[in-house]
Amino acid sequence: MNRVLFMDVADIKALHLRARAFEELGDYQEAFGNYQKILHLDPKNAMAYAGMGKIHWVKGDFLEAEKYLLHAASYDDDNYDILLLLGRAMIKNKNFKAADEFLLLARNIKPKEASVYYYRGIAQANLGDPMGTATQFNMYLKYSPDNIPALYHRGFAYLQMGIVVWALEDFDKVLEAQPNHHEALARRGV
Repeated sequence: MNRVLFMDVADIKALHLRARAFEELGDYQEAFGNYQKILHLDPKNAMAYAGMGKIHWVKGDFLEAEKYLLHAASYDDDNYDILLLLGRAMIKNKNFKAADEFLLLARNIKPKEASVYYYRGIAQANLGDPMGTATQFNMYLKYSPDNIPALYHRGFAYLQMGIVVWALEDFDKVLEAQPNHHEALARRGV
């Protein structure tokens, strides 16, 4: 990569590959610097903004991650990965309504990807919508049927809606897989 950049210091593709390599090696400072060089050459480069957002995500700085990912989404609004990570950052920042909206955009791009339904379920649970929560976790479990946290969350949503029989089924499945799941034990006891 360095040889290519020696010949052409403005090769954005080579800069991006080098940034990704540094990112994979855990050298986030070098990766961030390369993404900044890309933005200096191309201020609307969505992948550079996304890379910077991902670095902040890994470091646990979700407010900065959200800021960079919003920039990335504004320049590439049909990139599933950017929209999914943006929605997740917004959930971490307790911006649940906006998270659900961006996750819906991601779902429209890849309707058979399980993870988008999981995070939409989390967002809708925090918005106080048990029906929406149960619906999202139903879809998630359609594509990823053995996920214990999703079963628990769906059971809890059913319990909030008063559908006790279905809630008990989900809590029993959780306890079958994890007998010491304290939340499922407590909710089942209710």
